[in-house]
Amino acid sequence: MATAMLTAGASLTASAQKPPPPDPGQARTITLVSGDRVRVEPDGRASLLSDKDAVRHEGPDGTTVIPADAIGLVSSGRVDRRLFNITQLARQGYDDDSGRRLPSLDNPAALRQAAAAQPTTRSRTAVTHPVTFKMIGRDGRPVMWQSTVYISDLDNDLEWYTGLVGDTLQLPPGRYAATSAVYTAVPGQARPTVTSVTLPEFTISGPRSLDFDARPGGLVDVKVERRDAKVSDHRLGVKIQGPNSETFVTIGDNATVYSVASKAPHLRSYYQAQVAPPAATLTITAPERTEVPVQWLTRELQLEGVHELQVVDVGHARPEDLAGKDLTGKLALFTLDAAEAEEYAERVGQLAANGAKAAVLHLTEVFSFWAPERGLPVVISIDRQGSKLSAAHAATLEGRPTSPYSYNLVFPHQGGSLPPGVRAPANHDLAVVDSHFHAMGNDKTAGHGNIVADLGSWKTREFSFRVPIGARQTRYFSPGITWSHSARYHNHELRNRRSYPAGPQRENWGKGALTPALNWLSTHVTPEPLVHHTGGMLYAQLPLRSDSAGHRGYNTFGDTGVTRVFADGKQVGENPEPGGGEFEVPAGAKEFRLTSEVIQDAPKAWLGTKVTADWTTSARVQGALPLLTIGFDPAVDIKNTAPAGRRFSIPVTVARQFGTTGPAATVRSVDVSYDDGASWQPASLTRTRTGWSAGVTHPAKPGPVSLRATADAPDGNSVAISTIRAYLLR
Repeated sequence: MATAMLTAGASLTASAQKPPPPDPGQARTITLVSGDRVRVEPDGRASLLSDKDAVRHEGPDGTTVIPADAIGLVSSGRVDRRLFNITQLARQGYDDDSGRRLPSLDNPAALRQAAAAQPTTRSRTAVTHPVTFKMIGRDGRPVMWQSTVYISDLDNDLEWYTGLVGDTLQLPPGRYAATSAVYTAVPGQARPTVTSVTLPEFTISGPRSLDFDARPGGLVDVKVERRDAKVSDHRLGVKIQGPNSETFVTIGDNATVYSVASKAPHLRSYYQAQVAPPAATLTITAPERTEVPVQWLTRELQLEGVHELQVVDVGHARPEDLAGKDLTGKLALFTLDAAEAEEYAERVGQLAANGAKAAVLHLTEVFSFWAPERGLPVVISIDRQGSKLSAAHAATLEGRPTSPYSYNLVFPHQGGSLPPGVRAPANHDLAVVDSHFHAMGNDKTAGHGNIVADLGSWKTREFSFRVPIGARQTRYFSPGITWSHSARYHNHELRNRRSYPAGPQRENWGKGALTPALNWLSTHVTPEPLVHHTGGMLYAQLPLRSDSAGHRGYNTFGDTGVTRVFADGKQVGENPEPGGGEFEVPAGAKEFRLTSEVIQDAPKAWLGTKVTADWTTSARVQGALPLLTIGFDPAVDIKNTAPAGRRFSIPVTVARQFGTTGPAATVRSVDVSYDDGASWQPASLTRTRTGWSAGVTHPAKPGPVSLRATADAPDGNSVAISTIRAYLLR
């Protein structure tokens, strides 16, 4: 989403038959009735697959996520709020990959039927009172229609409300808190302002009007030491804490953010910013040199490198007006007003058909429109400088697929809404992480990642970033904050959760070899071990393709494999999918054996193309099973290659599943293969201070190196793993 009022295109599909149960080790997506897609991770984390602002409510009835631009669907009664309850939808098997989806908006009967299938929430009382909102923009004028109010009942965890300016809500008597997003249009630019105004506590005992005035608000921003850095994304978050529920609101999607400070013990807030060099720059070179701030409208289609282009202003021209106009290799400037909002896709498609190299969109006012990808890279001018484009003859458009550095900053505040101000952290006060994103074999130079800050009892908005595959990036982090982040290499995703101390440090992503790691918990509903034995069931979520730094890598769509469970030598369960499952196991068994393999579905990827694991453990253990894992950490370069034709030492370590203990384990064997596992030869094995070292002799010619190993412990636990194509020889 490129401006606060801009949304990306989406499609809706009618519901299908009940699907098979989803793979517990694999993320899934659910398409909401609004067309927005939500990704549900194996650990239960749910996030919108867009940059939209949203409200999230977590309470006894589960987690509900409503995009800000879908609030009107709920407040108008067109869509039941329960159809945004991600917890219940996931439990009922809604999953885009399996085919079961929610009904579309043009099928109200099916929407009512789907809502009726959802659990009902309790209402405290049948008595309600009308509540209206009075909103004043920063300019003292009426606010934009997207301005929204979020109300949380401070006494009843099941009651919370949302509404747009102009709505009337019916609230039962009681104590409430409210926060709002007050939008004000700025003449001459596409980016509005949004002001967070919070009412910490008020009482409803009869009809009432609530006032939200943006004029006292102060600017919320950040400034860093790097001079070419710009805020690429930011959010202001407010949390209202109930007795056993939490309401989270984020605002600031491509808007200038302001805040009115307030104090209350049940309020928390934060400001989060991602700062980096702009992904796109546009400079008018004739008749007069002028920098015009722009941003890409879609992530799917962008130019890379520097392009010197002739500018052609087509104004408000419709497709029929452009017939026969040659735009080959040129930069097309086009303009939209609110009345033309629905014509975006058609006009961009025509500009592409006429041969334009790229396009620049200039808006005469702030309004909402769909911006689907139509085969043409498009940037949008985001401030008043865009008005100078109509006089341009030539311009330079530069696209940067990745950045040499980025800042990930968060400033939490307890006891009230966020105080305004410009935060200015010095580099030496931040964690300065030299991040190496090792290549894993595909031909792409950039991947995608997501990052979210964990503030203890709540998480910030998830931001996305471009991953420079096969390259380094300096990443600055707010220290002492727990960050959950991921990096996606083509169709393989690695995940991590950690905090960073202030100062310089190094981190490797995607570094071979890829092996199973059981170093964290699954938190789908409550925190649970990745492999545990409870109530006659064995549950497994196996990140089989984790890198040498322990970044967890689960199987992804298209991967194949199988997971099996044995009790006392007899197979008792099988899931024809890699990465785990839920298995009924017999009571009284003495020993479990768990096996799993994953074969990667990526023809151009060569790292960890097949990973297998075979665990043996006591069946008498309840809860987390103390399984062993083996890791290899070869000294490879950022391309995951090592020198051919020489002796080579590979560090080997053994660990147990997170949260479990047991006697020290011993690595019994390490073997190496240079023909993708067709034949193996033993490596020499020596004890070191931190584990073991496997010695191998690389052949003289380039090629793949595969590894396998076994380990066991006196308590009866053992493991055997293999990873085909652990690294390459150069």
